[in-house]
Amino acid sequence: MVRHVMDRHLLVLLILSGATIILVLAVKYLLPVVAPFVLGFFISAMIEPLIAFAHRKMRLPRKIAVPIVLFLLLLVLAALLTIGVARIYVELRQLLAEMPLFLQKAEELLNQLRSVFVDLPAQLVSLLDQGIATVAGIAEKLILMVLDTAARLPNVVLTITVAVIASFFISKDKYRIMAFFKEASPEEWRADTVSMKDEIFASMMNYLRAQILLVLYTTVLTTVLFFSIGVKHALILGLVMGLLDFLPMIGVSVVFIPWIGYMLLTGSYGFALLLAGVFAVQQFSRQALESWLVGEHLGVHPLAVLLSVWAGIKLFGVGGFFYGPLILIILKALAKGLEHIIPARPACNNEPLDGMED
Repeated sequence: MVRHVMDRHLLVLLILSGATIILVLAVKYLLPVVAPFVLGFFISAMIEPLIAFAHRKMRLPRKIAVPIVLFLLLLVLAALLTIGVARIYVELRQLLAEMPLFLQKAEELLNQLRSVFVDLPAQLVSLLDQGIATVAGIAEKLILMVLDTAARLPNVVLTITVAVIASFFISKDKYRIMAFFKEASPEEWRADTVSMKDEIFASMMNYLRAQILLVLYTTVLTTVLFFSIGVKHALILGLVMGLLDFLPMIGVSVVFIPWIGYMLLTGSYGFALLLAGVFAVQQFSRQALESWLVGEHLGVHPLAVLLSVWAGIKLFGVGGFFYGPLILIILKALAKGLEHIIPARPACNNEPLDGMED
C-alpha cells in the first residue's frame, strides 16, 4: 500500500513535470502563431454572459445574439477610446506647451546638483551617479518598449481583427466545439476532464479579471488622488500609472520615487509629502487588493503566484508576468484532476485464492 502511494505520487510528479515542459514550449513557440485565436477565445468567454442573457431572456438565437453583442461591445469600446484619445490629446498639447519651462527647471536643478557634488565625498558622488544611471537606464528601456510597441501596431491591429472574427465563430458554435472535445476524451476520464477544463478556464478568467481590476484600480485611484492634490495633467499621469502597473518588479515606483526626490531637491517639501502619501496609499491598498483577489478567487498562495511571475519573466520576458501564473493555474487544475484519474489505492481483488475455497 505504501509503495503504491509512493508510485502514485511519483507518477503525478512525472506527469506534472512533463506538462510543465510542454506548456513552457507551447507558450514560447506555439502561442505566437495561435495568439489571435487564444485572444478570440477569451473575448468569447467574456461576452458569453451577455450572449446567454440575450438568448434566454430575449429569445434570440445564438447566431443572431453573437453578432449583436459583438457589435455593441465594439461600439462601446470605440466610443470610450474616442473620448479617451480626445482628452489625452488636450492634455498632451498643454504638456508640450509647458515642456520648455520644465526643461529649463531641470537644467537649473542639474547645475545645482553639480555644485553640490563638488563638496561631497567621492564615494557618495559615485553612488549618486550609479543611482542616476540606473534611473536613466529604466527610462531608456521604457522608451524603447513604447517604440517597439508602436512598431508592432499594424500587427496588433491585425491580431485583434482576427481575434474578433474568431470570437464570433467560437461563440456561435460554442456547444458544437464543447461536444467535439468531450467526445475526443476517453469515456472513463470524461467527467474528470470536463471538471478539469472548467477549473482551468474559471481560474484563468479569474486571474485575467484580477489583473484588469488591479490596473483599473491603480489608474482610477492615482488619477483621483492627483486631481485632489492639484497635479496638472492628472488624467495622463493616471493612465501612465495604470500602464506601469503592468510592469512587474518596477510598477509605479519608477515615476513616484524620482518625482518625490525632485520635489525635495527643489524645496517643495509639502508637495513631496503629498506625493509620498499618494504613493503609500496606492502601494498598500493595491497590495491588500491583490492578496484578496489572488487568495479569494484563485485559491493559490500569493507566494506561489510571485514565484510563477519571477520564473515567467526569466523564461518569457515581460510576457511572463501573465504566462507564469497561467501555467501555474493549469498545473494546479491538472494536479487536482489527476487525484481522481489516478486511483489512490490499488483495486482490491475479492476473488478467493486457490485452495481457500470451501
